[in-house]
Amino acid sequence: MMEFDVFNIFSWIDPARYREFWYFAVNSLFNGFTSRFIASLCLFFSIYSIVTRRFRPAFSVMLFVVAMVVTYGGGLIFWFIDS
Repeated sequence: MMEFDVFNIFSWIDPARYREFWYFAVNSLFNGFTSRFIASLCLFFSIYSIVTRRFRPAFSVMLFVVAMVVTYGGGLIFWFIDS
């Protein structure tokens, strides 16, 4: 059983620091410049794939869904965390 202790994250990091790291990672992804940049990039390439002659509907729908998840996901995640 000792060899599997390496995979237990709480054996080498404090649970509060681990939770703080993930809160920071999710907060930086879904709020601020990073989320706006990812959403803008996804929307641009979604529209670009529609406008060009190489129309790929699955690609543009996937990028649009990613843009919506990044845009509205942060508000939903932090609404659930705060309540």
